[in-house]
Amino acid sequence: MIIINDCSTDRTGEIGDRLAAEFNHVRIVHNPTNKGLGFNYQLGCQLARKDYVILVPGDNELHPDSVRYICQFAEEKDIIISYPENFHIRPLIRQIASRGFTHLINWISGYKLSYYNGTVLQKRQNILKIPKVTNSFAFQAEILIQMLRLGYSFKEVPFQLNFSSQRMTAFSH
Repeated sequence: MIIINDCSTDRTGEIGDRLAAEFNHVRIVHNPTNKGLGFNYQLGCQLARKDYVILVPGDNELHPDSVRYICQFAEEKDIIISYPENFHIRPLIRQIASRGFTHLINWISGYKLSYYNGTVLQKRQNILKIPKVTNSFAFQAEILIQMLRLGYSFKEVPFQLNFSSQRMTAFSH
């Protein structure tokens, strides 16, 4: 597990340091300046030591059971692309923005994916073949389009968003 503290203003660095000291399989990287999600994803892929990579956002939006569910398909296709099954629980403005982004990328690319910014599971070696991409939130869409154009196979699977009272109280601490 690689934790990247991208100049977080919460306790990510402190918690990551503690976990890295306690568990041999956890590593933490502290960026001196904010680099953006795309940069950190690519950095995590470069630092990874295992065959597969998956980004799990630190905001607890992804239900823990969804990670296990996504990983069970690892050997079926080159890329496992997840999409939120319970999309309706997001705030309306987020639903509109996400659907608009997906429609725009599908229109531009010619693909018909359900979602571009979800948690994606893929082989590390395949990602490392992709040229550097944007550091913005759109990094995953750019990676997916490049990989699909290179002929990598994919499977779309649903995941559960984790909007529980427990998640909401985590932000109040």
